[in-house]
Amino acid sequence: MGERQTYVKLSEEKLIPKSDILSLLRTYNCYHEGKNFQLRTREEDGELILEGLLNIYWGLRRPIRLQMYDDNERFRLNRNDRSAVASAESNNNLLGRETGPASGDMGGQEEEDSPQLLRTRSDASFMRVQRRSKTHTARDLQRLRTHRFSINGHFYNHKTSVFTPAYGSVTNVRVNSSMTTGQVLNLLLHKFRVENHSEEFVLYMVHESGERTRLRDGEYPLVARVLYGPCEKISKIFIMEADLGEEVTYDVAQYIKFEIPVLDSFVEKLKEEEEREINKLTKKYSALRITDLKQQAITPENQAMDVDEYPPWVPNWFSSSGQRLNAEHVNPALELFHELVAETSQFKNQEETQWASVGHFIRSEARQRAAERWKDKDETTRELLQCAISTMLKVECCANATHTMDEIDLAGFCMYKSLAGLDCTFPSGFEGLIENLMSELPSGSVTYNRPVRCVHWNNTGSGVNMVTVECDDGERITADHVIITVPLGRLLLTYCTDDCK
Repeated sequence: MGERQTYVKLSEEKLIPKSDILSLLRTYNCYHEGKNFQLRTREEDGELILEGLLNIYWGLRRPIRLQMYDDNERFRLNRNDRSAVASAESNNNLLGRETGPASGDMGGQEEEDSPQLLRTRSDASFMRVQRRSKTHTARDLQRLRTHRFSINGHFYNHKTSVFTPAYGSVTNVRVNSSMTTGQVLNLLLHKFRVENHSEEFVLYMVHESGERTRLRDGEYPLVARVLYGPCEKISKIFIMEADLGEEVTYDVAQYIKFEIPVLDSFVEKLKEEEEREINKLTKKYSALRITDLKQQAITPENQAMDVDEYPPWVPNWFSSSGQRLNAEHVNPALELFHELVAETSQFKNQEETQWASVGHFIRSEARQRAAERWKDKDETTRELLQCAISTMLKVECCANATHTMDEIDLAGFCMYKSLAGLDCTFPSGFEGLIENLMSELPSGSVTYNRPVRCVHWNNTGSGVNMVTVECDDGERITADHVIITVPLGRLLLTYCTDDCK
């Protein structure tokens, strides 16, 4: 049997084979050959541990709070430096007596303003300041007493105790592969004595393309650094605020570098594509809905249902102000309206009636009967019921394909009869009905684009070939009947001649 495969943790859930890590590590150390960033390995309880320096770039947008004093470390001056400080203090006292109260603030803080560094002992900048301390002038020593050094050699006034590192500046910490993201953050903040809590910050792997991936709390930043490669021009680890930073996927990163006009054109293309997809989906849904409705309509139960011309009424009533009305309050108006419509059947085929149209009959009778039936109701309720009757007249206009019921003859209003069965919806609209009827005709019976010059009527009364249609090309077509759909006024104005009788 071969050797048992060992793994290195990439995160709490993910593992990577040890052999792959060692191969990547050789590439990593070869890239940093001769530098301090090469990583070392060791075995601990059978587990491979990597350790070394990890570069982290500052990506903060808000100031961070720094400790006023170092926990363990103080900057000590030698005997010669102390004499120089004493000389500087005497000069400052003389200057303070000349300038007034400005020196009082400085004198009250002599013990507090002793020079310090917010660096650990491993920081090279701290050692550099120590070596230069013997050559400080009195002015430099006074500055050291009122300022202290911080991140990347920058200093800030201790009275404010806040500092914003330059965006993109780099620092490093010594970590190992068993340290999680939270531990690395704590180590970095402790190095610079940052008072902010580590939960306020996160680490991101930022790529050259603009892609940004957050390192989760359970991930190991040093292992991630090895996996992404040693070149920091391709990817860098940034520290950012938890509430300001956000992940950027690779697809989104491709568009970030484009100019606004180019992005606008992309948006327009996406909108067009979205509209096409919506139209396709709408047509598909409509076809499925029509098919479903058609199948429901042709069932024997629905075909036997006789609802006359008035299907079940499920109204929603609203006032002019948008307030929804109770349907029960409007029922008296509906009952009266349907009663009047039913009474129109008594005028069927009558040559003369008291009312000129259906609209006149319903309005006249509604006013008269409402005055008798609703005399006990208040004026507001009577006005509401009258408005409901007017609304039902408008609904009736839609059913009769007219803009007013005043144009509908009362004598012929009930001459038609609705067939039993539910209405059917044709998939291709009214054209589908015509095509279905034409499919039963002999081939060649229907022709198009044949302008007609004249229609001749044969008044012999024989009942055979009573009509002759003359086309522009001279062809004559004989028939028993002809249906003309040209408006009568247009026909009289343009097509009627002495020859056309």
